[in-house]
Amino acid sequence: MNLKERLSELIFLEVKTKELEKLLHVNIDWNESALFMPISASYLSKNINDNNKIDNIPVSEFIFGMTLTIGCDKEFRFNNIYKALVREIPGAVSYIKSVVADFVKNEKLVSAYAVLKGLIEIEANEDNYEKALIVSEALRQKNKEYKDEELIIIEDMKDKIQSPLPYFYESLIYKDDERYDMAMISLDTYFKKGGKREVQILEFEEWLRKSANYEKAKEVLYEDPSKALELFLPLLDENSDNPLIYYHIAVAYRLTDNYEKAIYYLNESVNLDDNILEVVNELGLNYASLGDYESALTYFKKAFEVTGNIEFCTNIIMCYLNLNNIKEAKIYFEKGEQIDKEDEILKDIKRYF
Repeated sequence: MNLKERLSELIFLEVKTKELEKLLHVNIDWNESALFMPISASYLSKNINDNNKIDNIPVSEFIFGMTLTIGCDKEFRFNNIYKALVREIPGAVSYIKSVVADFVKNEKLVSAYAVLKGLIEIEANEDNYEKALIVSEALRQKNKEYKDEELIIIEDMKDKIQSPLPYFYESLIYKDDERYDMAMISLDTYFKKGGKREVQILEFEEWLRKSANYEKAKEVLYEDPSKALELFLPLLDENSDNPLIYYHIAVAYRLTDNYEKAIYYLNESVNLDDNILEVVNELGLNYASLGDYESALTYFKKAFEVTGNIEFCTNIIMCYLNLNNIKEAKIYFEKGEQIDKEDEILKDIKRYF
C-alpha cells in the first residue's frame, strides 16, 4: 500500500501566516510568511466558489488535512508545523479520533489507518497505537500486502511506548506466516512485559504450542522418527480430521519398522482423503516391507498411472524383481528409461539386469 498516493485527495492552499493565526486561533512562531495548508479536494469542489474566502473553510477541514498529510508522508516539509498546530488547536485531537471512528464505522479502513498514522505522530500514546494496530491487523486479514504497514506500527510502538501490545500483534503475523516458534517467542515476550492472560489469548498460546510441535515433528521425522511420534500422537485428538497427520505418523512408524501400525494410520488417512498420492505410495512401501509385493504393486501402480513419476516406476520394478517376474520388471524398466534415463535407482536396476 502506498499511502503517499492518498495525498492526491488533498489540495494545498497557500495561506499567509497572519491569516492562518487568525483562522485557527493560534500563534505561529516559525519564520514562514505563508504555509501550504492541505484541504480535501472533495470538500473544495462541493463548498468553494469564486466568492468564498479562506476564512469560510471550517477549521476541522484543516485539522483533517494536516493529520492525513502527516500520516501519508512522513517526510513532508511542513509536518513539524502541522503537528504543532494540531496540538495547539483546542479539541483538534478529539476531532481526529471522531473522524477515525466514523471511518471504521463505515468500513473505510484504509482512510482510518492513514489518519491514525498521523494521529500517533501527533499524540504518541498506547491508546492511539492500539487503535492503529487493530485497524492495520484488520487490513492485513483482508489483504496480506498490508503486513509491512502493520510491522511499521509494531516496531514504532516498541521504540516509543512501553507496552506488551506490539508483541502480541507480532505473534499474530508470525502465526499467519506459519513461523510458530517465532510466534511463541513474541507471545512469551508479550506475557513477560505484562500482557493480560485472557482466556482467548491463553487458547491462542496453546494452539501455537501445538502447531509448533507439529512443525517440529515434521522437521525431525526422518532423523528421529521416535521423537516425531512423541510430538505427533498428542496432537491427534484435535486434528482427527486432518489426513496429513495420519500420514506423518505412518511414515514415523514405517521408519521404526512398525509396518502394521503404519498401514493402520495410512488407512485412516485414506478414509478422510483418498486422493493423496504420498499416502498411496506409503501403503505400497509398507506392504513391500512386509513382503506382500502383490498388494504393494496395487498401490504403486495406482500412483504411477496418475503421475508417471519415476519413483513409483522404480518401486514397481523392484516389486516385480522380488516376485521373480523379470518380464514385467523389464516392461516397467523401459517405461522408466523413457521418463528419466539418469535416475540413479534406474541405473542400479540396469546394472542388475
